[in-house]
Amino acid sequence: TYICVDDTGDVYLTESSLVEFARTLTVAGIVDRFANIINIAKVDSLDVTTPDGSYELKIERVPEVDEEGNPSLDDDGEQIINEVYYFNGEETDEDSFKKLYQEVIGVLVNGMTEDYDIAGDATVTVTYHLNVEPNEFTVEYVPYTRDAYAVRRDGHTYFYVNNSTIEGMIQALVDYQA
Repeated sequence: TYICVDDTGDVYLTESSLVEFARTLTVAGIVDRFANIINIAKVDSLDVTTPDGSYELKIERVPEVDEEGNPSLDDDGEQIINEVYYFNGEETDEDSFKKLYQEVIGVLVNGMTEDYDIAGDATVTVTYHLNVEPNEFTVEYVPYTRDAYAVRRDGHTYFYVNNSTIEGMIQALVDYQA
């Protein structure tokens, strides 16, 4: 079997048995199936905008200092950072916050769209404000079919997610607010 590596032009020859597994691979089967997943350590806040309201989840990272105002260090010599969690501007507990955060970022895509550039206004938007490049990242959910939203990231709509999944995410935000 000949193998060509993208963007290099190099072609390799290998035993067919070594790459037999690749014959059954599909794009949907090997891509990241999470629509929203961002490591919480990289997130300062995120905003979710829905037809019925907006929600903000925020993490404030406060360096711990000793009595003299010097940075407190852990056993490894690293500065101790305390995290304070907020929902819509109100302080909340860490466990509840992280559970809600998982609801927002844990959206799994259900399949690939047929059109990678679906136009239209987003019904639901999740905007991350990051403490690393690119500093802001947005995921939009655009009407796709009667039962699904297209997931628009970086201007492209490669995937779709069932409406019920997004409705569940929104309900978790509404319930948390109550």
